[in-house]
Amino acid sequence: MSSAKNILYIGPYREESNRGFYAYMNIKALQEAGHNIKIIPRHCEKYLNNKIHDDIEDLEKTNLDKYDTCIQHCGSSEFVYNASFEQNIGICDISGFDPDPIVNNNLFLLDKIFVNCKVKLKVLKNIISSKLFNKFVYAPQLLEYKNIQQYQTSETFDWMEKDRFYFYADLNFTEQYDWEKLIYTYVTTFTNHNTGLIVRTNNLSEEKSQLVLEDIRSILTDSRLPANDNNMPVLINSVLDKQDLAKMYSGVHCFIDTNKTNESSYTALNLAAMNKPIICNHKLTTASYLQNTLTVNSMICNSQAAYYNDITDNNIYNYYYTMDTNDLRENMLKAYYSRYDIKDNLHSNISEYDISQIKNVL
Repeated sequence: MSSAKNILYIGPYREESNRGFYAYMNIKALQEAGHNIKIIPRHCEKYLNNKIHDDIEDLEKTNLDKYDTCIQHCGSSEFVYNASFEQNIGICDISGFDPDPIVNNNLFLLDKIFVNCKVKLKVLKNIISSKLFNKFVYAPQLLEYKNIQQYQTSETFDWMEKDRFYFYADLNFTEQYDWEKLIYTYVTTFTNHNTGLIVRTNNLSEEKSQLVLEDIRSILTDSRLPANDNNMPVLINSVLDKQDLAKMYSGVHCFIDTNKTNESSYTALNLAAMNKPIICNHKLTTASYLQNTLTVNSMICNSQAAYYNDITDNNIYNYYYTMDTNDLRENMLKAYYSRYDIKDNLHSNISEYDISQIKNVL
């Protein structure tokens, strides 16, 4: 292991998002590697910014006389260089990476840029200069794998039926997620099956929540189905603590990653570690991590990016990776009908992403 460093970490660890948990896991990994850390929060306004994990809270109050390394976990256009640090490192969430040369100039300032997916590296190699690409380092998204047993419990929520098969999705009700397609596929396929669909979000106002419920009822109406307890998805609009997450993870049987950007899901990583099947688009970061992923096989250009005349498969900024409805239905049925023996067929390599791996990239 490298010698201990004094590190300033600026990142979104207070966000209620996958990105926020990614930052939290990075900080935990740096602690495990024996480094001294000062953390400063930053966040995207669309996410809640009201939570910090107890085991890193004191790091906000820490002050060190000198910092060897500054790690900036933010958008590429926000990177800055400070000569007082021996090393300036960026963590780039490339779900919305902009290959514009002006943005790339910010990347040139840094010593290293961590990327958490080899698929992303392959794409980046085709859209940026070789001189800049040499700064990119593969640093896998991390998980506290040793403590995954905190989610191992036989308890579930009282409203969850023991014999019902539950599909589960974490999402925001925005264009970034294939939530309408998921709900449509579920209600038109599983109305007569002993299943449930749980959709969890954490940033809906009461007004927005009512609008979402109206949209869901409209999907049912358009499908000529009644909106009743048998086919209405369960909408959970709250932040769950570890105990409630343990109950949720215990009770659900299959996770569906509906994120259309190349942003991996921590819920998927946790549930994969529990040998539960994951359904996602085959081009997503989530799929590149997991061997036990049921993949859908469709990619279409998002309409908002249609004004580009030279869209290519290599330009991940201009594309959303969206689920094909037929493939999604097929994989949901596969998970449902394999529910009694699917655990025996899954071989997760999730331990590769344990937080101890951070020592290999600094």
